[in-house]
Amino acid sequence: MHSTVQRNLIYRYILILFLFNVAVCMTHLNNLKGRPGEGYYVEVEVGTPPSKLNVLIDTGSTNFAVAGEPHPLVDRYYRSDLSETYKTKDIDIWVPYTQGCWEGTLGSDLVYIPSLLNLVPVRCDVASITSAKNFYMNGSNWQGILGLGYPSISRPSSNVLSWLEAVSYVAGHNSSYYHIRTMPLPFSITLCGAYNENLDHSGDFTVGDFLSIPGRGIPPWKLSPIMRKGFYELLLTGMQLDGYQVKMPCEEFNNAKTIVDSGTTELRLPPKAFQEVMNMLQTMVAERGRTELPEFWTQQQTMCWNKGAIWEEERWLQRFPNITISLAYTTQIGDKERSTNPEDLSEDSLFPYPIDSYFNIVIPPKRFNGIAVMEGFNIMFNQTGRVVGFAKSDCGPDVSIHGPYPLDFDPAKCAHYMTPRPDSSLPIGAYVIGVLICICGAILVFLLCQVIWVTFRARYLYLLIPSRKRNPSIVNLVTPEF
Repeated sequence: MHSTVQRNLIYRYILILFLFNVAVCMTHLNNLKGRPGEGYYVEVEVGTPPSKLNVLIDTGSTNFAVAGEPHPLVDRYYRSDLSETYKTKDIDIWVPYTQGCWEGTLGSDLVYIPSLLNLVPVRCDVASITSAKNFYMNGSNWQGILGLGYPSISRPSSNVLSWLEAVSYVAGHNSSYYHIRTMPLPFSITLCGAYNENLDHSGDFTVGDFLSIPGRGIPPWKLSPIMRKGFYELLLTGMQLDGYQVKMPCEEFNNAKTIVDSGTTELRLPPKAFQEVMNMLQTMVAERGRTELPEFWTQQQTMCWNKGAIWEEERWLQRFPNITISLAYTTQIGDKERSTNPEDLSEDSLFPYPIDSYFNIVIPPKRFNGIAVMEGFNIMFNQTGRVVGFAKSDCGPDVSIHGPYPLDFDPAKCAHYMTPRPDSSLPIGAYVIGVLICICGAILVFLLCQVIWVTFRARYLYLLIPSRKRNPSIVNLVTPEF
């Protein structure tokens, strides 16, 4: 009887939690803010008592880092010495990005995102930024960064416990112990763009298992497989500008990788593919009666209008074509980490699922001409299922998604194969100490060999002397007896 009551209580708790998660998913959280070209940020609380900071959400990195010292471009910072729950690790850390870098010290503390009501405060590794170069942005209103990528790209090693891993463990996403790698929860990012005349941006950031379960309130995701466990690297099978195919081998679109990066809100292309697209844009715009300054095409000058000159801006943008991006499509989503096949567990294995089709995302000129390519989409990132899902959001620009369509070629030729690099979890200091130990060991071996050689030579020469002329004291002086 007692066990039956307990079981009923557990079932009720699970049902309430599930309904709550669905309600969170169906509700616009509006917990992301931002400015044009400066990324989107979410408010977090770090330490005890909590320090309220804004952090940039970034799927192109994994570390969680906040300003640890005053800086001209930040209005507040995290004081680890005032936090009762901070634990130092005495590890120096340096993290570079596509633009900018920072240095700091690594520790751990409690981190909480108040807008995510289905989650609780968790202890994760926190980097206190002590110096930064071209990292902070003037007027961006964020003081740190929340990395949401795979553990393999964290600095200084993959042993760093990210916020996503920590919150997944506490949420009971798996039954492993704390020191064993967790399987991160899926999360979704919806970027809505500007919502007022000051061009302030908004969006939604959601975390939870319910995102990968089809049902009411869950978008009908178009899933694209993640090629490698590092960045959210997708397989781009082709591109079109106003229906005209970008004529180049599809491998060039993925050389070395095509990633979805929320830190810059852009779909970053390899240099050769980017240059080909830019050349087509210049030609198409020139044919429509407009020639821009050369500095505009080399990203050295921006186009500006007087405030309120919407008609002039619209007329200028009409000369640009729509861009269509074709991505590999899959219907499968699953827990590859629990596979018993060793090949499925490879960090660098390509094609986690069979690929025989693709889908298109169509971006209007207003979006792709800037850096906010992700705006207008609801994008779900699932590390465990190794997929990225795309759906049209109910806010932002008028983007569209079409497909899937069958592929008429082998997608394997589009992939860029790289020799996997072993992930080293040892810091540089460990290698230096190892070299010093080897040198000291070599010196000791050399000295020992010298002693053995001198002793052997003395005994050998002593035996060559006729017995009547031997003086035992000679040998005793060379090799005294103990």
